[in-house]
Amino acid sequence: MIVRLYNRYVSVLFLLAVLMWSCTDDIVPGAAVEEGLYTRINLKISTPEMPQLTSRADMSQDDLFRVNSLWVGIFNVNTGNVTYSHLFTDGDSGFTSGVKNHNEWTLNNITTRSGMSYIVAVANPDVNDGYKLNASGEPGAAAKLSELLAGVSSWTDFRSIVIERGVFQNAAVLSEPQAPMTMSGVYYEGTSDPADWTAVKPAAIPEAGQDEKVTLSGMVHLRRPYSQVKFNVSVEPGSDIVDINVESFYVRNVPTYSWLYERSQSADAPAAITDYANAGDAMQPDASKNRNYPTSLSNVAPVASAGVTSFDFWMMENKRTGRSEFFDGVTGENAYQKREIEYKNGNKNTGVYESLCSTETATLNNNATYVEIYATVTYRDGNNLDNPEEIGTGDGTGTLPDEVQSRTAEVVYIVHLGYINNVATDFNNLRNSIYTYNVRVRTANSVILEAFRMGERQPGAAGTVTDVTDRLEHLDAHSGVFNIYLTQEEIKNFSFTMRSYYNGEEHVIQQFNDGTGNIPEKDSEEFRFYDWIEFVPTGITGQSTANERRLALYPDLTAGGDVVKYYAGELRTSEERGQYFTVYVNENAYVPRYGDTDWGNEVGNDWHAYVNQKPRQAWFNVSQETSDDGESVYYRSKYALTQQSIQTYYNLDDTDISTALGIEHTNETFGMNMRWTSAVGSDGLDPDNGRYNVWLKAGGRNGGSTAGRWNEYLTMNALQSVNAITNRAQMQYAADYFNTASGTYNVPHQVLITSGLNGTAGFYNGVSSEYDPQISGNSRQYVESMFACMNRNRDENGNGIIDAPELKWYVPASGKYVRMILGRRTLAQPLMDYQQGTLTYACTNGGNTLYHFITSDNIIVWADEGMSSSSFYGSANQYSYAPWQVRCIRNLGTDLTSVSSGEKVEAAYYDKDKDADTGGGVVKIRAYYGTALRENRTTPLPMHKSNSINNALGRYGFEIAVKGNGISASNEEATVTFANSNAGFTRYQNSVNDATPCATLNQSSGRTGWRVPNQSEVVIMRRMGILSDNGNTTSQFMTCTQEYYSNATPAVGSGDVSRNYRILTVRTSLATAQEFNGINVVRCVRDLTASEANKSYNDIVNNR
Repeated sequence: MIVRLYNRYVSVLFLLAVLMWSCTDDIVPGAAVEEGLYTRINLKISTPEMPQLTSRADMSQDDLFRVNSLWVGIFNVNTGNVTYSHLFTDGDSGFTSGVKNHNEWTLNNITTRSGMSYIVAVANPDVNDGYKLNASGEPGAAAKLSELLAGVSSWTDFRSIVIERGVFQNAAVLSEPQAPMTMSGVYYEGTSDPADWTAVKPAAIPEAGQDEKVTLSGMVHLRRPYSQVKFNVSVEPGSDIVDINVESFYVRNVPTYSWLYERSQSADAPAAITDYANAGDAMQPDASKNRNYPTSLSNVAPVASAGVTSFDFWMMENKRTGRSEFFDGVTGENAYQKREIEYKNGNKNTGVYESLCSTETATLNNNATYVEIYATVTYRDGNNLDNPEEIGTGDGTGTLPDEVQSRTAEVVYIVHLGYINNVATDFNNLRNSIYTYNVRVRTANSVILEAFRMGERQPGAAGTVTDVTDRLEHLDAHSGVFNIYLTQEEIKNFSFTMRSYYNGEEHVIQQFNDGTGNIPEKDSEEFRFYDWIEFVPTGITGQSTANERRLALYPDLTAGGDVVKYYAGELRTSEERGQYFTVYVNENAYVPRYGDTDWGNEVGNDWHAYVNQKPRQAWFNVSQETSDDGESVYYRSKYALTQQSIQTYYNLDDTDISTALGIEHTNETFGMNMRWTSAVGSDGLDPDNGRYNVWLKAGGRNGGSTAGRWNEYLTMNALQSVNAITNRAQMQYAADYFNTASGTYNVPHQVLITSGLNGTAGFYNGVSSEYDPQISGNSRQYVESMFACMNRNRDENGNGIIDAPELKWYVPASGKYVRMILGRRTLAQPLMDYQQGTLTYACTNGGNTLYHFITSDNIIVWADEGMSSSSFYGSANQYSYAPWQVRCIRNLGTDLTSVSSGEKVEAAYYDKDKDADTGGGVVKIRAYYGTALRENRTTPLPMHKSNSINNALGRYGFEIAVKGNGISASNEEATVTFANSNAGFTRYQNSVNDATPCATLNQSSGRTGWRVPNQSEVVIMRRMGILSDNGNTTSQFMTCTQEYYSNATPAVGSGDVSRNYRILTVRTSLATAQEFNGINVVRCVRDLTASEANKSYNDIVNNR
């Protein structure tokens, strides 16, 4: 039996495509033999070495090649009847379960009948579910493949079996398949790969005497029904015009079903249901009713490395061929571009592709898989625009400027899979293959040309291009502020465009140069998409850098009398003279405003509609061009702004979730020296409610509605100005990922600490620290950690008092950071990207404070170690060096009219179903979704690094064993011991891979899948309070997760597991990292199944 995986490479210069290769050999047919005689055969199995895979979605080699069980079936060619059917398990007829690479083995004494026969095998059939289709393509009852195969009586039965990869949370699944992976294969003569994997050739099985057996000369070739698809997106090599930032991607038309054994494609209509190339087509041949090719959830793209953004995903095969006549006479790049042309309805795209369908009515062929990539293209130099020659330059309508302050393009790229060997009609995604697509971007000129209605030069790209002559402001999701200068003439002729997103729908409010537009009435639903920007005149007429940063205070709306502030549509008639205006931008949330009767009460607010949306934008003094289909737009404006949406890791499709956490994208305090002074102290802090902690230390009381004054914490008329980072040691390897220069942020300036830096202010109590961002000169800025997020809020009524509804954004408590890290893969800007390959110091001390986060309950979160933590204030050791980072959050869907202690937001997991006496329990998934979760599994998790998907929670949660890992609870945790040697680490890894500490549970609990937990699971267990220390506070719990960075200096990041990386563990008091030989106790866990997702712990334990 041979298991192979083929590499297929596609390069797309946005937009060209190049090459791909694969291996093929001829088939040697069998000889004719007498039919139906008793015989015994030995079936050789070989699994040679396969290429090592290296990307974040790759399966471990053990998972990729593991064969735990193997079904073999033999069918007589003439009768179609089964002559042999058997499921081999460990020790059965020479079969041994385990990893099958680099091994040769034989199945012995298979009793069957002679004759021309099809020999097939299916590996790990007890993992996947499947169906058997009837002659009409209707599926029978879902069952394990092992059960379906046991019921097979004919070759037709076998060919009727389909594998299902069901949707999860109403979306296609892209994660690595559940391990061990199902594989299927057919016997071929010889050891070489066949020229056509779908051409099943009969084998000649000869007669054997009573005491004889025949060893067949060929082998069964196993193939996986999945492929792995990899994308690398970058700028065209040698280009100095643009940079590209990939933000997210969708995969559309992802197959839910696949034949257990693959089929060939044919241009003719299939004669029978089982002859369709794709199982999803066979199950519903009517394209208008076919729902077997769903879309994935939006996937956040990882941070680019060396200018390349790489992402990948797994899917089952999807075989599609384009229309050859459509590409007649067209070659090269032009042929590639034609693949993405859609039929139009009027001027609008229909979603039906001309390359796949002969008319504008979609056929099954329109279900070819494609990837939709969302990216921002930024021009590096406003004086080097490389404008398209077809458009003239100038200031008037229909022209482009020669130079600008900035040009950015928000672009959507469409890439259909296939195009192997530059074959334009190839839209295939074949099984058992690795595809690599290299997408390279030149400029945004094709989008500009389309916006100017000069043809659809690149059908696979559309978007919005913005040219700004003065300044483009980038704002985070919280409130922001900045100044703009308008002359009196510009005020009289003020024009603007605002574009907002709500529930995925675009809302555009405009006022043109002639004063016309669509400004909504104040009592209309659309008014909220207009009133989020307000202009306050400063009275400052002289233009200078200093004046540009002098903000006008927001007017006091509680004082009565005239209030001087304007909405954008009111400027034209304001009769204001030329001057600076302070632009107040509300947070990107559609919640009650000051003056509304329910200001601050957000219970029942539809936050699902405005979080995780596209950024909203505004252009001031603007002209525009729009393409005929409306999909490409060009804006030219004096000023513009783009504001991020609030990001969250909560599942927006689950409307039963009423509360959530919203998270900012950027740390606008980064570069300042964080401190925790004795004036703040650490009394009364809540580990689950950071808003309460900040409120308490800002002068509020439990249950109160007002606290201190804003000017105690913020300089309201000045922008946040951060001095340059001078710590070269910390930034030694980080300069490519963090900006060390001084900068100005669009939030009020935080009040600096100028005294009280000595005393109990953390381990470094003096004026400077060698680990601070700013370590030399008079440029050091010290800020109070507790109030680091105050400037993400604003004085919404202008009265100077911190009212409870105004304290929206705050420093998280440690429990909230854990939740954010668990959901990191669904966040556009997670706390830790692991993009930096090397850290300055070994991870044995607190030196890498660049990646440490402050919490409002006096804890430091070590994001470089996943979820490790230590205390800050009042500690005097190397683990309490001041952190650089904070990530501000806000509550969604809660009552903000007062502030009190205690949990206010539903956790994304549920951890209350536990037995305090035994320590057992279950943790259920409540609100995490998509790529934040891994596939649940019945086999142990392999050893992995903190950034691996294996460190995520399973789809449905996990069960926790009772103390001692027995059938009944022990008084103490189960102990483990590992020697301090290389052999000791090997024993540690083997214990993880074989779930050795959990053997008793796997054998006698009635529930299988017990294993060593990952870091995420053991951190949750610690927070649940169900772990004990056996009387030793240094007890370290065993996990299968290692830190990403090494124990060397400098600390090198790696995805490779070895003894040079410590185990990420917990004590009962904190999460930490420890050498493998220091791990001494273990508590086992198992993934919950779909059927257990809604069961109580008691019902699961009692197998009900």
